[in-house]
Amino acid sequence: MSIGRTFLLLSVPLTLIAGSYFFHTAKATGSKPIETIKTFQRVEQTVRSGVSPAHYPHLVAEVNEAIAQLPADTPPRVIELLQGSSTAYALAFKYWKCDQQPTGSSQSECRDRKLEKVITQFPLIKRNITRRLELRTNPPTYLSSSITTINMLQLLLMQAELNRVDAHLILTGGKYDGVYSSQG
Repeated sequence: MSIGRTFLLLSVPLTLIAGSYFFHTAKATGSKPIETIKTFQRVEQTVRSGVSPAHYPHLVAEVNEAIAQLPADTPPRVIELLQGSSTAYALAFKYWKCDQQPTGSSQSECRDRKLEKVITQFPLIKRNITRRLELRTNPPTYLSSSITTINMLQLLLMQAELNRVDAHLILTGGKYDGVYSSQG
């Protein structure tokens, strides 16, 4: 299943969830931050519709370039959230690439190394993994065996979208202007 199709399964309206993470700050001046949000939205749509593994790194580079071009008056929290989205995209790709390793322990070891980076970056995903491990009667040899690759990709891509929505809410002061959803 492609990352795009996997993410398509996540058509939960994240705008409802985003309110619980909302941090009210002043709007940044100019339209560049909103253009950056729209770049992230377009990348989300591309991922949802399916993207080739060869093109995916270009999408990550595109969002990194958009972050680099943000004006100096962009609220620091917006930059932090968008950088978190970029990190989630990059980790999703690296995690997926683990499945391209020869089967067996090399795949599991690769996923465990990436999982360590994921749980360091994203506390909510760490909580999800911890809960899964608590439900197991025997601890697994590889921590990543507590979650399928598809589920990990879903969590990472949801985190990227949630960060984008949160950044947008900060920039607009919480006002809906049609840019929330990446559904089009």
